[in-house]
Amino acid sequence: MVDGSATKVVGSTTIAAGGTTSFTLVFSNAGPSTLTTGFLDTLPSNLTTSLARITSTVAGGASTSNFTLGASSFSGSVTIPANGTVTIQVNVTSTAAGSYTNTVTLSIPSGATDTNPNNNTTTVAGTVQTVVDGSATKVVGSTTI
Repeated sequence: MVDGSATKVVGSTTIAAGGTTSFTLVFSNAGPSTLTTGFLDTLPSNLTTSLARITSTVAGGASTSNFTLGASSFSGSVTIPANGTVTIQVNVTSTAAGSYTNTVTLSIPSGATDTNPNNNTTTVAGTVQTVVDGSATKVVGSTTI
């Protein structure tokens, strides 16, 4: 039996078009057995992983492997013993204005029993705003009065 869980935090829920923010995912396992599984995070159409940066930290004997970073998704494998955690951070860039919702699920392998499957999925939402150039020009008809 395992108790895998997923949490996700967005660095800034409102970003400018062409701007960058980060997604931080935390996968944990309350145990009692070790959880070895994968995750896939497919980004909404107005976000991309164009900066190609993914970092991870582990605690409690957990480990990560096989990260794949595509333009519209990132995925990987995690091994999380009881009371262990894996934290993953990915920078994303906005490509178009509009709202977004992003969901990630920690998959539980077939044959494993999850004591609380309701905490395996997490969702964040935000807005990409249009950037408006506020410059103005004043034209004077004559410089002599």
